[in-house]
Amino acid sequence: MTCHSKKRPNVLRPCAATLTLLATVAAVSLADHPRRDRTPVAPPPAAVDDLLTRIEKKHDSIKTLEAPLKYDRNQIILGDKQRRFGKLIYVAGPPPKFAIHFDVVVINRRRNLQDRWYVFDGRYLIERLHDRKQFFRRELVAADKVNRKNPLAMGNNPLLVPLPLRKDDILKRYEIAIMAQEPSDPQLTVHLKLKPRHKQTGDDKRDIELWIDEKTLLPVKVRTEDDSQYESIIHLDQSKAAINKPVDEKVIDTSLPTDPGWKIEDIPLESDGATEPSRAKSERRNPADGSAEKDEVTQTN
Repeated sequence: MTCHSKKRPNVLRPCAATLTLLATVAAVSLADHPRRDRTPVAPPPAAVDDLLTRIEKKHDSIKTLEAPLKYDRNQIILGDKQRRFGKLIYVAGPPPKFAIHFDVVVINRRRNLQDRWYVFDGRYLIERLHDRKQFFRRELVAADKVNRKNPLAMGNNPLLVPLPLRKDDILKRYEIAIMAQEPSDPQLTVHLKLKPRHKQTGDDKRDIELWIDEKTLLPVKVRTEDDSQYESIIHLDQSKAAINKPVDEKVIDTSLPTDPGWKIEDIPLESDGATEPSRAKSERRNPADGSAEKDEVTQTN
């Protein structure tokens, strides 16, 4: 996830992030800043318009979703590869919320157990690392605006999970093309490429590729590539998805840990007009063992 403070750059990276899942979207995209270019959007091709209309209608019918998830983070030039296994939990709200839990990581073919949660409750984005007893929370939406905006819109989403997908939101930000099918594409999917209309502050300036299941209209794969030559790929296993089933909303909890032994960093919302991230208000427990482990966390994607 791309949320960070001066003290700990790229703490919450995707996984979004996002996990970028997770790799990806800056908190500044959630601010109520005016768009610099309000040129009317040209109508999309009929095939794209029809597809987006059907996708939005389908996504509007989804109140909860829980599905297995794989998240790949690959360094394209060096060939370093990471794959995380876990699950996604999505609650439509309002406000929209999600939780992602990773329990296994494979780095260059070495498999290790993990216990890490990335949660967004409509206001706060947290990274909770049970295996390290570390907790990072960042406020992304003001308390009085939680139910007045769509923080999970494409280009705002702290994780690259296109739920819910809104046609108007996506067309304002991206030019969309339906790509020719390739042998490597997931079966029975439509491959979309989203190209940003304007270069803006934040991670939404990159191209995004989506693979949408032709029948269910759910995303099954999302890919993006950042400026440091890392690609992030999210795979959702819709064959095992539970849709509109009860969800234990305790998993969406973003409150600070109260039991002893946790190192905690709590970053408030930037004030209006701020030009750079505000300094974190941090509570650190057991700070003596923090520095080496903190550096290691910064390198974990």
